[in-house]
Amino acid sequence: MRILAQPARRSDKTVARHYQATIARPVAFEQHADLLDQETLEALRRLFPGGTAQMWGVMPGKGQRNLPHIRKMIPGSWVFFSGDKRLYLGGTVALTWRNPELAARLWSRDPDTGDTWEYMYALSGTREFDIPIEEIRDLLDWNPNRNIMGFQAFTETEADLLQRRYSLEALVSTSAESVPGKPVDATQSLPELNSDAASAEDLLSNEGDVDMLAKLAVARSTAPPLAIALLGEWGAGKSSFISQMSRRVYELTHENPGNPNRPSAFTSKVCQVHFNAWHYSDEHVWSGLADHLFQKLASTLPEESPPAQTAEEQQQKEARLNRLTRDQEFLEEQLDRSSWERPTGFLSNLGPIVEAPRLLFTSVRLLLRDIRRSLVPISVWLLSVVAIALALALKTPVSSWLAVSIGAIGVFAAPFLLVWRALRAAHVEGKKRGWSAP
Repeated sequence: MRILAQPARRSDKTVARHYQATIARPVAFEQHADLLDQETLEALRRLFPGGTAQMWGVMPGKGQRNLPHIRKMIPGSWVFFSGDKRLYLGGTVALTWRNPELAARLWSRDPDTGDTWEYMYALSGTREFDIPIEEIRDLLDWNPNRNIMGFQAFTETEADLLQRRYSLEALVSTSAESVPGKPVDATQSLPELNSDAASAEDLLSNEGDVDMLAKLAVARSTAPPLAIALLGEWGAGKSSFISQMSRRVYELTHENPGNPNRPSAFTSKVCQVHFNAWHYSDEHVWSGLADHLFQKLASTLPEESPPAQTAEEQQQKEARLNRLTRDQEFLEEQLDRSSWERPTGFLSNLGPIVEAPRLLFTSVRLLLRDIRRSLVPISVWLLSVVAIALALALKTPVSSWLAVSIGAIGVFAAPFLLVWRALRAAHVEGKKRGWSAP
């Protein structure tokens, strides 16, 4: 089971408001049918015949940093809500979709970034928890100071530990009329389309080919690198072939030879890494492959014993750790206090009344600065206007010609002076940098 963690600190007023709006009071999705595409709306109707569903969402994050974890969230995954140093809610992901418009309607937008929680999902079978973060650290062997700071997916090993420890099951509550407190099994409400699932049993008489390629891959005599391409049409049995070959590789690398003095023909150090490129978009396949590969390889490395430390070094590290822990607690308290003290509402952005004179003074000062820096163009324009007015006042043919000439010069002189000053500045800067003509 895939398990993810969703930071949602209810001591934050914004999170608390969103939690009450779409978790404590499930969303009546028919009221938002104008923003839901037909496929998503039909899926919600099928999964939640009662017409309401608990909904939540995830922002893409700065630089789209949340997308790799968001892609791992599929129907049937489990999501924990964390906040204030504990896990307090969990449930099964019944449906996922992306809808910025609906997210903005339900939860508005972040006032700083303008983003919204557009990667939405519907929850079912939710349960309340009260699990301190210290308990999670001990269970998953985390660093003593590690917290759940962003939306993230637990590793497979961590997910297995969490599932066994807290008896997590993928459940879907499909109807408001169902027995309270007794959610319905997901397999009773979701379509059972398993035609693409790999089979560990050889149903296509591939045993000989599987054995041959498995032995080739793990034989000590095979010189790396080695690449084997398995090609076939959809439904030809490629996934089943890989599953059977993986099992055969495991058997070959763990078999006990009859003669202990005779070394096996197959290596015993094999790390099998299975990667599904369909879980990633085109631009993230290679980065996803590298991340997945190194994570799997790192999990198989033997743990190195830390170097011996003197009692003094250990005391210094413990003191530093305690100091950092105190600093972290102080910053968290400051963050909580600032979130509660921060004013809300659009009028709070007006600021105190004493800011108005300061703003006016700053505006006038900037205007005078711009005028001072543009005295030459402004002077040319003013002289042109005065000269044209005088020429027109004389009312002679020469004055008319003179007015047109001065007007034309005035129109083109100011832009020409600005361009000339820019070119002159660029020329001076170029000489400073040592530019030379070819």
